[in-house]
Amino acid sequence: MSQAHEHNPTVVSEGQALESSPDATNDPVVSIIVVSYNTREMTLECLRSIVRETPDLTYEVLFIDNQSTDGSWEAVESEFGTDPRFILRLSDKNLGFAAANNEMAKDATGDYILLLNPDTVVLDRAIEKLVQFAGEYPDNSIIGGNPALVIKTIKAD
Repeated sequence: MSQAHEHNPTVVSEGQALESSPDATNDPVVSIIVVSYNTREMTLECLRSIVRETPDLTYEVLFIDNQSTDGSWEAVESEFGTDPRFILRLSDKNLGFAAANNEMAKDATGDYILLLNPDTVVLDRAIEKLVQFAGEYPDNSIIGGNPALVIKTIKAD
Protein backbone atom coordinates (compact mmCIF):
# COMPACT_ATOMS: atom_id res chain seq x y z
CA MET A 1 0.00 0.00 0.00
CA SER A 2 1.26 3.47 -0.83
CA GLN A 3 2.32 5.80 1.91
CA ALA A 4 0.10 8.85 2.06
CA HIS A 5 1.67 12.29 2.05
CA GLU A 6 0.53 15.85 2.36
CA HIS A 7 -0.34 17.02 -1.14
CA ASN A 8 -0.68 20.67 -1.94
CA PRO A 9 -2.65 21.48 -5.10
CA THR A 10 -0.48 22.73 -7.92
CA VAL A 11 -1.84 25.61 -9.96
CA VAL A 12 0.21 26.28 -13.05
CA SER A 13 0.21 28.39 -16.14
CA GLU A 14 0.74 26.97 -19.60
CA GLY A 15 4.38 26.04 -20.13
CA GLN A 16 5.28 26.06 -16.43
CA ALA A 17 7.17 22.95 -15.28
CA LEU A 18 5.57 20.67 -12.73
CA GLU A 19 7.52 19.38 -9.78
CA SER A 20 6.67 15.82 -8.79
CA SER A 21 5.73 14.94 -5.27
CA PRO A 22 8.74 13.68 -3.30
CA ASP A 23 6.76 10.49 -2.59
CA ALA A 24 5.74 9.93 -6.20
CA THR A 25 6.33 6.47 -7.60
CA ASN A 26 9.86 6.06 -8.94
CA ASP A 27 10.30 4.59 -12.40
CA PRO A 28 6.69 4.04 -13.46
CA VAL A 29 6.19 1.72 -16.41
CA VAL A 30 3.33 3.84 -17.72
CA SER A 31 2.32 7.47 -17.31
CA ILE A 32 -1.46 7.79 -17.55
CA ILE A 33 -2.67 11.27 -18.52
CA VAL A 34 -6.25 12.28 -17.76
CA VAL A 35 -7.64 15.70 -18.73
CA SER A 36 -10.82 16.88 -17.05
CA TYR A 37 -13.28 19.62 -17.89
CA ASN A 38 -16.64 19.55 -16.11
CA THR A 39 -16.79 15.75 -15.97
CA ARG A 40 -16.69 15.29 -12.20
CA GLU A 41 -18.45 11.94 -11.72
CA MET A 42 -17.07 10.38 -14.91
CA THR A 43 -13.54 11.46 -14.00
CA LEU A 44 -13.80 10.06 -10.48
CA GLU A 45 -14.97 6.70 -11.80
CA CYS A 46 -12.20 6.72 -14.41
CA LEU A 47 -9.52 7.36 -11.78
CA ARG A 48 -11.00 4.79 -9.38
CA SER A 49 -10.98 2.20 -12.16
CA ILE A 50 -7.28 2.83 -12.84
CA VAL A 51 -6.46 2.08 -9.22
CA ARG A 52 -8.81 -0.92 -9.06
CA GLU A 53 -7.82 -2.52 -12.38
CA THR A 54 -4.07 -1.85 -12.40
CA PRO A 55 -2.78 -3.61 -9.26
CA ASP A 56 0.33 -5.23 -10.72
CA LEU A 57 1.84 -2.39 -12.71
CA THR A 58 3.91 0.57 -11.57
CA TYR A 59 2.24 3.70 -12.91
CA GLU A 60 1.73 7.39 -12.39
CA VAL A 61 -1.41 9.33 -13.13
CA LEU A 62 -0.89 12.87 -14.39
CA PHE A 63 -4.23 14.60 -13.95
CA ILE A 64 -5.04 18.11 -15.11
CA ASP A 65 -8.26 20.00 -14.60
CA ASN A 66 -9.04 22.63 -17.26
CA GLN A 67 -10.82 25.13 -14.99
CA SER A 68 -13.94 23.02 -14.35
CA THR A 69 -16.84 24.70 -12.61
CA ASP A 70 -18.59 21.50 -11.46
CA GLY A 71 -16.31 20.66 -8.52
CA SER A 72 -14.15 18.22 -10.52
CA TRP A 73 -10.87 19.58 -9.15
CA GLU A 74 -12.00 19.59 -5.54
CA ALA A 75 -13.39 16.04 -5.76
CA VAL A 76 -10.27 14.62 -7.42
CA GLU A 77 -7.94 16.44 -5.03
CA SER A 78 -9.96 15.20 -2.06
CA GLU A 79 -9.99 11.56 -3.15
CA PHE A 80 -6.58 11.17 -4.80
CA GLY A 81 -4.50 14.08 -3.49
CA THR A 82 -2.61 11.96 -0.97
CA ASP A 83 -1.88 9.08 -3.34
CA PRO A 84 1.78 9.39 -4.38
CA ARG A 85 1.02 7.83 -7.77
CA PHE A 86 -1.12 10.85 -8.64
CA ILE A 87 0.28 14.16 -9.82
CA LEU A 88 -2.55 16.68 -9.81
CA ARG A 89 -2.57 19.97 -11.64
CA LEU A 90 -5.15 22.73 -11.81
CA SER A 91 -4.67 24.84 -14.90
CA ASP A 92 -5.13 28.59 -14.52
CA LYS A 93 -7.07 28.56 -17.82
CA ASN A 94 -8.81 26.06 -20.07
CA LEU A 95 -5.98 24.82 -22.29
CA GLY A 96 -8.21 22.56 -24.34
CA PHE A 97 -7.86 18.81 -24.54
CA ALA A 98 -4.84 18.49 -26.84
CA ALA A 99 -2.75 21.23 -25.20
CA ALA A 100 -3.52 19.89 -21.72
CA ASN A 101 -2.33 16.42 -22.75
CA ASN A 102 0.83 17.94 -24.19
CA GLU A 103 1.50 19.92 -21.00
CA MET A 104 1.21 16.81 -18.87
CA ALA A 105 3.24 14.66 -21.27
CA LYS A 106 6.22 16.95 -20.65
CA ASP A 107 6.31 15.69 -17.06
CA ALA A 108 5.65 12.01 -17.76
CA THR A 109 8.37 9.67 -16.52
CA GLY A 110 6.97 6.30 -17.58
CA ASP A 111 8.31 4.10 -20.34
CA TYR A 112 4.93 4.48 -22.02
CA ILE A 113 2.37 7.29 -22.11
CA LEU A 114 -1.34 6.49 -22.12
CA LEU A 115 -3.83 9.24 -22.94
CA LEU A 116 -7.01 8.19 -21.18
CA ASN A 117 -10.28 10.05 -21.67
CA PRO A 118 -12.07 10.90 -18.42
CA ASP A 119 -15.24 9.11 -19.56
CA THR A 120 -13.37 5.80 -19.73
CA VAL A 121 -13.68 3.04 -17.15
CA VAL A 122 -10.80 0.58 -17.19
CA LEU A 123 -11.95 -3.04 -17.08
CA ASP A 124 -10.27 -6.43 -16.82
CA ARG A 125 -6.76 -5.04 -16.21
CA ALA A 126 -6.81 -3.38 -19.62
CA ILE A 127 -3.86 -1.06 -18.93
CA GLU A 128 -1.68 -3.97 -17.86
CA LYS A 129 -2.68 -5.85 -21.04
CA LEU A 130 -1.97 -2.81 -23.22
CA VAL A 131 1.50 -2.37 -21.68
CA GLN A 132 2.23 -6.09 -22.12
CA PHE A 133 1.19 -5.85 -25.77
CA ALA A 134 3.36 -2.77 -26.28
CA GLY A 135 6.32 -4.64 -24.81
CA GLU A 136 5.78 -7.50 -27.23
CA TYR A 137 5.84 -5.09 -30.20
CA PRO A 138 8.60 -2.59 -29.36
CA ASP A 139 8.95 -1.35 -32.95
CA ASN A 140 5.49 0.24 -32.81
CA SER A 141 5.40 3.80 -31.54
CA ILE A 142 1.63 4.24 -31.22
CA ILE A 143 -0.83 1.56 -30.16
CA GLY A 144 -4.60 1.92 -29.89
CA GLY A 145 -6.76 -0.43 -27.88
CA ASN A 146 -10.05 -1.91 -28.99
CA PRO A 147 -12.57 -0.20 -26.70
CA ALA A 148 -15.10 -2.98 -27.17
CA LEU A 149 -12.67 -5.49 -25.67
CA VAL A 150 -10.93 -3.70 -22.83
CA ILE A 151 -12.83 -0.61 -21.71
CA LYS A 152 -16.30 0.78 -21.44
CA THR A 153 -17.26 4.36 -22.02
CA ILE A 154 -19.60 6.10 -19.62
CA LYS A 155 -22.57 7.65 -21.34
CA ALA A 156 -23.43 11.13 -20.13
CA ASP A 157 -27.09 11.78 -19.38
